[in-house]
Amino acid sequence: MTKNLRNTLVCLALVLVMLGLGGCSNKEKNKWTIDGKEVVLNQSENTITYDDQVYHYTKSNTQIQITYPNQMVYSEMYNGSSVTSSSWAMDINEDATFIDITTYGYLSERTIIDVVLKYSREIDPSSGFSLSGRSPLLGLFIVFLGAIVILFPKASWYLNYGWRYKDSEPTKVAITVQRVSGGIAVVVGLFLIFAS
Repeated sequence: MTKNLRNTLVCLALVLVMLGLGGCSNKEKNKWTIDGKEVVLNQSENTITYDDQVYHYTKSNTQIQITYPNQMVYSEMYNGSSVTSSSWAMDINEDATFIDITTYGYLSERTIIDVVLKYSREIDPSSGFSLSGRSPLLGLFIVFLGAIVILFPKASWYLNYGWRYKDSEPTKVAITVQRVSGGIAVVVGLFLIFAS
């Protein structure tokens, strides 16, 4: 086995180990506590459970709607980066602009919306940024660049440093450093693609 092939395999093994370790970090991200009581977000069913009560929600790019255990409904509409309207509906014929839902012993609408936005891989309407940390296009670009550096470390070295000096050649250490930096770039790119 040549040294270049061995170094490449070592870099790829390090990338896989880092990915494996990163996958173990947030298994319980959809669980937290408020006032000592567990809150569970179930994204597949669009529900939040708190104090043995189930809240249902629906979301889109322009609206979030929460149905409380007592069948009261809160809706918030968005236009770009701002809230355009919000309202409460107690039943089909009765609407209200403001209700303090916490007086009923329920979670506030703002708490639920913040949690849904934080963990739903959606764009936060108030900032326009992904709350989950995902950036797939940037991640793909970084993975692509990292893979190029791993596969062609000498060319990468020439693009970074070699052009500055006449008749220069990279050392073996410089080639290894290029490959390791390419591996780190791949890990960062994959994190941006898959992190939630």
